[in-house]
Amino acid sequence: MQVSRAFRAGVPLVSVTTGDPAATIKTIREQFADFADPVGVIVWDVVRGARTTKDDIKATEALAGLPQQDYSGSLVNFLADLGELANRQTVIVCNAHKFLDDPRAIQAVWNLRDDFKASKKTLVLLGVATLPPELIHDVVQFDDPLPNQDQLRGIISTVCEWGQADASQETIESGANAAIGVTAFCAENLASLAMSKTEGLEVDQLWESKRKKIDQTPGLRVVTQSGGFDRIGGCDAYKNFMSKVLNGKAKPKAIVFIDEIEKCLGASGSDTSGVSQDQLGQLLSWMQDKRATGTILVGPPGAAKSAVAKAAGSEGGIPTIQLDLGGTKGSLVGQSEAQIREALKVIDAISGGETLWIATCNSLTDLPPELKRRFKLGTWFFDLPDRIERAAIWSLYAAKFGHTDQAQIHRLLDCEWTGAEIESCCEIADSLGITLDQAAAYIVPVAKQAPEAIAKLRAGAEGRFLSASVPGPYTRQKEIAKRTIE
Repeated sequence: MQVSRAFRAGVPLVSVTTGDPAATIKTIREQFADFADPVGVIVWDVVRGARTTKDDIKATEALAGLPQQDYSGSLVNFLADLGELANRQTVIVCNAHKFLDDPRAIQAVWNLRDDFKASKKTLVLLGVATLPPELIHDVVQFDDPLPNQDQLRGIISTVCEWGQADASQETIESGANAAIGVTAFCAENLASLAMSKTEGLEVDQLWESKRKKIDQTPGLRVVTQSGGFDRIGGCDAYKNFMSKVLNGKAKPKAIVFIDEIEKCLGASGSDTSGVSQDQLGQLLSWMQDKRATGTILVGPPGAAKSAVAKAAGSEGGIPTIQLDLGGTKGSLVGQSEAQIREALKVIDAISGGETLWIATCNSLTDLPPELKRRFKLGTWFFDLPDRIERAAIWSLYAAKFGHTDQAQIHRLLDCEWTGAEIESCCEIADSLGITLDQAAAYIVPVAKQAPEAIAKLRAGAEGRFLSASVPGPYTRQKEIAKRTIE
């Protein structure tokens, strides 16, 4: 937390983006309590107005000296009267982002800049992700991160003591790992709920509760995938490569999965709202700062791109977090900007910044080149599976749905289907109680629906992308020849 440092440096206006305002306010109070020369801390919110703690004599006297005493519901009046505030005070405005679309509030904040600078006071705008243009050059922005591993160990240890449960180092470490990615207050509550009189801290329950909380973060969802790459037929070259990455020297602690990334960021240059541009900027900055990298998967629908992305976490024994950029967009001013930052903050907390990004894409044409450069582990082309790959896929899904008629499976092997279409055929046959041959009548494969689009994808990938099926760059004729030899 940099607020006390900003006060010492004479910075009059700061903003703090936080997911736990109460914890941030507590931290600020604790920092100023260590000062030899007292600093008052006044907190304003729209319901209770301006207030301070009983033992903060300096702030209490300063608050009593203001022209009005009841500032509930009126931030502008409160800010306007702060010119009368005594020196050496820090004023915290809760949920400031809810008021900064009002030109009067913007002006009231700006009016305090020079007075606060001269009189050793600091205004803290709490909860702000983005600032209006009128303030962006005058307000110093900070970010209050979610609790780190050490802080969570302390929380878990305290909860175990309260519950008189086993507080072994292993239990505390497992609990901290399971709680990472939520606020300190939330971690304490979830750990308390996961306490059992007989079993102590139930880490699996804590993780499941945390997963549900992360799913409530706009744009984020923890992928629950049972099984790794052995549940997916074909695309052996990509699976082999990814297995090495997941077990290499720079093993990631989380997978970040973005499905159809071009739909959200492909038109960032033409988005007049500025939201897509902000999302792109945040992703680029985050990946650059954290030295994150990943892969882009290109190919026709149903070619297992999303399947391998979702299975990567299970393969590596790490969580897979799906980032839905469309889901981070909101209808209110500044809401979209706040939500993409909060989503990245949660990802950072869960992974410690050590992530592997996997994005699927149906076309790279509109993706900004600076974004493509962040995915340094290659662009991989997922073609329609060949007959050998289809045989492996049929084997997997036939076993899953209990189909044992090998003659029917053999007849359907020559159908140029994707893995998703093979799964659909098996599922339809099982659901309707019909044979695979009969279920096949309900399948219109993408190879027949969009042959021109597939031909265009193949032409675009020729010699430019890596092949997901066989080692090396994708070359249609060379790939066919290799598979024939195999």
